[in-house]
Amino acid sequence: YKGEFNFLTVDKIKEVKNQISKKIAVMINLKEFRDVEEITNTLKKYKQVVDLFRFAVNPHEIDSSLAILSSVKNNLEIKIAVNLMYASEFYTNIELIENSLHKLNDFEIIYIVDSYGSIEPDLLEVFFKKLRAKVNIKLGFHGHNNLELALSNSIVAFKNGIQFIDATITGMGRGAGNLKLELLLTYLFSKKIVSFEYESLTSLVNEFEKLRKTHNWGTNFPYMFSGAYSIPQGEVMNLIQKKRYDLEEIIEIISSKNVKKLPIVNFYISKNVLIIGGGQSVIEHHEAIQRYIKLYKCDLIFTSIKHIELFNELNIKKYLAVAGKEDRKLTKKHTFDKLIYAPFSYRLLNNNKSFNEIGFELSEIKYFDRYPDSGLAIALEFAHSKNTKISLVGFDGYNNFKKRKYSVLHLENQNIFDVSSNYFKINSLTPTLYNNLSVKSIYSIF
Repeated sequence: YKGEFNFLTVDKIKEVKNQISKKIAVMINLKEFRDVEEITNTLKKYKQVVDLFRFAVNPHEIDSSLAILSSVKNNLEIKIAVNLMYASEFYTNIELIENSLHKLNDFEIIYIVDSYGSIEPDLLEVFFKKLRAKVNIKLGFHGHNNLELALSNSIVAFKNGIQFIDATITGMGRGAGNLKLELLLTYLFSKKIVSFEYESLTSLVNEFEKLRKTHNWGTNFPYMFSGAYSIPQGEVMNLIQKKRYDLEEIIEIISSKNVKKLPIVNFYISKNVLIIGGGQSVIEHHEAIQRYIKLYKCDLIFTSIKHIELFNELNIKKYLAVAGKEDRKLTKKHTFDKLIYAPFSYRLLNNNKSFNEIGFELSEIKYFDRYPDSGLAIALEFAHSKNTKISLVGFDGYNNFKKRKYSVLHLENQNIFDVSSNYFKINSLTPTLYNNLSVKSIYSIF
């Protein structure tokens, strides 16, 4: 869910505009639009309330992007700033974008965006001087704070005549966040460049600190690591929110140091498969579930290790769809046949060799590529690829969203069930809070 400041209405902008004397700029991600016509139709109603439209542009697609934006600018007669993303990929080698730089002179501002928060100040200064020699319009700098370099890089920008520097109160922003506005003002105040009322700024910062405690932006070790290695912090954020990994494991994942290629799944499973989740209903209906398994000669696919021991006595095939670090929790008391992995880099193999020897990976994630580290997604992909009849137990759902982990996992599972409803026929044999899932009482089968 994204709120009212992601999907901005004209009324909301008017509400803000009526309270201030400043100009209004909005940020737009160009890749979310298909063509000139779609952008033009979307933005024309904002012309009267927005002073500047800032477009995030992938430098690897700079020529096609600038062609689109030139048409939009001419169609709507609006002011456009181009935010060149991923600057750490080209700031040491301006030649990568040099042939396209002259086209930027058609716009109001070029922003250099340190997307990974990893640009080094001394090299940034060299880059700004090269850039200034190529273009003759206003320049801006947008720093992320993964390596706590946002201030030092912004000072470099300021000293090199960059006219626009982005900052947010308390550094509010995705993941590691941005340059702290109060920090920049304090620096400029110390140089007698600006003045401000200390008490007013303090009271404002205090209000945002309350928000920060709720939303927890700001750098930490994984964000620092993603910055140092120029890895998108969105990937790190995704791993942190799900709480499937600790910090050390996140570092292993994003640095891809502990990835081992496994044999592709090359074996068949029963025509009836029961996927077992971690819900309490597995315990409550354990006897009925065992009867069902024996009656239909099911193979079992577990999406976590939580209930494996309940089925140790059954002489049937048992698989574990490995999500996160589930394989590291396995002990000799967990009896099963094979571990099933997705074909991607989030693989943290158990130190026990015997577990690694029974690991296999899917040839592809066909339906659930948004959730490659979900045990449910891996289990469904595995079962569906073998043309089996799929039933579920233990997918109770979460009705307590006070912990962010639960809301994230519930939404992830719900999205997986929404997608699967278009391709799979699945019955939940125990109660569930999930929508788009057919429910059939396990007791009605006998």
